[in-house]
Amino acid sequence: TLLRAGGPSAVTVDAVLRGANVARATLYRHFPSGNDLLAAAFQSLIPPAPMPPEEGSLHDRLTALLLNRRPRAKFILCGPTQDAAELAYAQASGAIDADEFLRKVLHPREHLKRIEHRNSGAMLACGLMKFGRLKGIDRPAISATIPRMRGQCLLLDVGANVDCKTINLVQFAVLGAIFARTSHGVARPRVGLLSNGSEEGKGTELTRAAHRALAAHPSADFSYAGYVEGKDIFKEDRCDVVVTDGFTGNVALKVLEATAVSFAGQLRAAIATRTLSKVGALLMRPALAQFKDRLDPDSHGGAPLLGVDGVAIISHGGASPTALYNGIRLAGQYAARDLTPALRTAVAAHKDLFAAAKREEGAA
Repeated sequence: TLLRAGGPSAVTVDAVLRGANVARATLYRHFPSGNDLLAAAFQSLIPPAPMPPEEGSLHDRLTALLLNRRPRAKFILCGPTQDAAELAYAQASGAIDADEFLRKVLHPREHLKRIEHRNSGAMLACGLMKFGRLKGIDRPAISATIPRMRGQCLLLDVGANVDCKTINLVQFAVLGAIFARTSHGVARPRVGLLSNGSEEGKGTELTRAAHRALAAHPSADFSYAGYVEGKDIFKEDRCDVVVTDGFTGNVALKVLEATAVSFAGQLRAAIATRTLSKVGALLMRPALAQFKDRLDPDSHGGAPLLGVDGVAIISHGGASPTALYNGIRLAGQYAARDLTPALRTAVAAHKDLFAAAKREEGAA
């Protein structure tokens, strides 16, 4: 009732307590967090998906997924309106070719509705409801790949968990390291903990506890680089993965996105001031187009939700059909690279590290 009446934001612990007239302790025994409560609310409204086909190539199973038959290589792509989804499905299933798809994508106002905004908390709930958590993971994290001069850096969490515990940051480090190895091709990623300085005494109680756990328990899967600052996201010699809570990560990501947009606007304005600059811009058009594509969020398809037992891609609130198309391709790549089995194996191998993080949490 709360979900139907007020949307995802209306499903809170306090609202359920008032409506159900139960004790808070009783509610928490069944739903450890607000996200679990929201996931259960969604689950009560959405019918179970049909069983997937057991045989077939990755292409065939991905096509089956797009036709709402839920193949074995599971993923969820959140964000599109029905019209945008149908167009991407048609291309993936062969009903239209790639050229036709891209032609329509280039004119979204003529052919498609805009992508609707989706709340990150609601998408997290959908991922948990559809796949459940990986065994041993407390909370999933939304990750974002940040392009650099050479290579890229993974930033997580960027919005799934506003309030985190020590165990969450430590688990994000493991999830991020395995993703960087699987997706970015980094054999042994360097993982840093985002802070307001690189000195030992910097940070908060949360980051200091996570720092102690990570520093005291070296991992064969990644190298812990200690505290890193915001500027280190763009330093190739500093780290490959940056870990933080969802509030800080989301603010950092949006500042980065806004900076890129502002830089592009200022560059266009500067070029327009002189004829010679315009001529130079024409000569540089191929390089500028490549630069634009590299910074365009739509070219990345979406943000992986790491920590659920499947491949989950969350599209940006303002994503275009191009992003939807790239998100579908991205999910297929992650499934082909066995991302989920790799994450599952790594989580099982880091039980001692996770136990140490929980001890640090208790000591704090």
